[in-house]
Amino acid sequence: MTKLVSFEMMREAMETAIEKLETEEESSSIDLAISLPAVWGDSDGWDGPPPDDPLMIYILASVDHGDYTVEGKISLSEELHDRLEACAEDTSFSEGLRRIATGLRDLADKIDEAITAGERAWGPHGNQMP
Repeated sequence: MTKLVSFEMMREAMETAIEKLETEEESSSIDLAISLPAVWGDSDGWDGPPPDDPLMIYILASVDHGDYTVEGKISLSEELHDRLEACAEDTSFSEGLRRIATGLRDLADKIDEAITAGERAWGPHGNQMP
C-alpha cells in the first residue's frame, strides 16, 4: 500500500533500502524513478484514478530490473505548505521560495507552449480519443 510521505521520510526509506541491499549476501539492485500521475488525464497511469493534486509525485522502485511499483507519494504543494506559512510570518525561506516560484513560472510557460503546439498540430484532443 502506498502512503503520502515527506521528502525527509523518502530519504530515510531510501537509505534503509540501500543499507539492506548492502548487507544481503545475494547481489540485488534497486532502481528509483518518479512518475507525474496528473499527466495521464483520466487515470494516474498506475491503474488508479487521477490524483486530486496535480502536483502529486509518485516514487517508484524496481528491484533487480523488475517492474516498477509505486512505493510512495509526495505532494509538492503539501511539501511547500509549511515553508510558505513560515515565509509569510517572517520571510523564512524567501530566497529559495522566490527561486522555486520563478522556476515554476518558467515551467508553466513551457507547458502552455507545448500544449498550444500540440493542439495546433493535432486539434484539442490530440492523438487521444475525445
